[in-house]
Amino acid sequence: MSVRDHIANLTRALELEGPYMRDITLAVAALRTNLTKLLRLTNATLPINRVPQEVLVMIFSHATISDEHKFAYDLRGRGANAYDEALAVIEISHVCHHWRQTTLEAPTLWTRIDSRHPEILEMFMERSQKAPISLALDAEEEDLASLLSTVPADRLRRLDLMIDGDPSRDQVASLTTLVAPILECLTVNSGEDYYCGAAPLVWAHILDGQTYSMKALALRYVGHWMPSNIFPILTHLHLTLSSADIRTSDLVVLLANAPQLEFLFVEEQPNLPDREPSGSCPSPIVLSHLRYLTLDFTPYVQAMNLLKHLSLPERCFIRLSDVFIAKDDGEPSPLVDLGPLRHATALDIASVPGHRVLVVADSHISGLWIQAQLHDDITGNTWLLGLPTMINLSTVTSLHITIYRTHTFWPSVLKHFTALTELKAIVEGQDLGRMCPLDTLCTVLLEDPVLLPLLCGLYVQGVAWDDSCYKLSSKLVDMTAFRARTGHRLHHFFIQTNRPEVPQPHDLFGKRTTELVAHVDHFELVECGPKLCSFRMRDVWHIDGTERYWQLDGAQEYILPAEIKG
Repeated sequence: MSVRDHIANLTRALELEGPYMRDITLAVAALRTNLTKLLRLTNATLPINRVPQEVLVMIFSHATISDEHKFAYDLRGRGANAYDEALAVIEISHVCHHWRQTTLEAPTLWTRIDSRHPEILEMFMERSQKAPISLALDAEEEDLASLLSTVPADRLRRLDLMIDGDPSRDQVASLTTLVAPILECLTVNSGEDYYCGAAPLVWAHILDGQTYSMKALALRYVGHWMPSNIFPILTHLHLTLSSADIRTSDLVVLLANAPQLEFLFVEEQPNLPDREPSGSCPSPIVLSHLRYLTLDFTPYVQAMNLLKHLSLPERCFIRLSDVFIAKDDGEPSPLVDLGPLRHATALDIASVPGHRVLVVADSHISGLWIQAQLHDDITGNTWLLGLPTMINLSTVTSLHITIYRTHTFWPSVLKHFTALTELKAIVEGQDLGRMCPLDTLCTVLLEDPVLLPLLCGLYVQGVAWDDSCYKLSSKLVDMTAFRARTGHRLHHFFIQTNRPEVPQPHDLFGKRTTELVAHVDHFELVECGPKLCSFRMRDVWHIDGTERYWQLDGAQEYILPAEIKG
């Protein structure tokens, strides 16, 4: 048989088999269709697939941190990393057909957009449809204007700019013409490495004047300009100034334009002489809604100068962190009269030789926190000696202090705590031949007429264990006997020594142990371990809303010298 004949036979055979093959193909397709339907019916019975779509979207929003109230943009780190979690929506959309459809039908899951991932930038823009977006934009200074021109500004709810470049250049020009009518939060961060010297301050009308929707503004190392806009509903303002030519009077002008402020953070204010504010500006500036004010890395004199220009509510927390108290003419000046200083019920004073001091006065509705570096011990003693004129000590019921040999202010200051019921003291060890800090405390508690008349709880940590303890122990017994005899008996008296093993009361007080126990309701020598008088920040400083728009340093805790860390 020729090749031609063989081909002809095969062709006839295929023609005869064709209908059967088509039937088989159709049958396979029908089976696949039925299988798909069965799989969908099976999936529909699974608990996860019976969850209502709106609930599923809420779960996905939580997984992708699409909820703006859980945004964690770190101002001091690489803030755009907060956008990384939004990429989880891509993985979710690839789990199954149902989840993919759910994510594609929920534009809000695609609204956190990071320009560092250009390959998915367009996809997120498209899938977010017309929903308001949050955009992280990294740009060289010279490219900022062109990049902003490509942004759908009418959809911007949040814009986080990281500008790599010299902030002394006129970068603000790109922001003056940007029209973003629904913008709620604006972050502009240049990074301190780009500062290159002083330049005159420029006032700029940003966002074409349309800042009526803005609730949060952060400007970090952005050079020598400030916004001149009115911010009628701004609640959060964060400024990092460094070497910028921005004075207290300039800050006052800005604050006057934001009457609804609730949270104000100012960092690295330069120590520059003040100047007359431009235009008319009321004094003081009334910030009746302010809940939390933080001044970080600011000279004490500048902090006091700013506070003098502000009228703050009674219910407000003020934190001055890493302020430097210099020894200049007329300095250190007293604290400005502030609401939190009038009603404090708890007061912590941690001061050790080495020029550092922590003073925290608070109640359940207000507080003042000062963590300061002092010029010298004399400056510290002088400033702390003035506490009775700066803080209303008559309302304080709980006092937590350190007592060192160099402290000369305690005998005078302790007399003013007329409502004190609890006293915790960390005392420096005994130094033979010199006044012992514990002697200072006992002397105050032995004064007649009785000082601290309401005191019922005394807690002492760090008593030295040497030959002089017998003398000190006798004075302690005399103190408890005096207070019991005058009707001011101690209910609780705890001592924690520096001795590794737990001493027995008789080891310290000898034959007078029985006398001591008779003069107090509850006496205890506390074993070595957790510090009896550790300083701990109180929960009142965890203020709801503080990190609504930005994650801060996370250091909401006392920063203490090594000598008194618990």
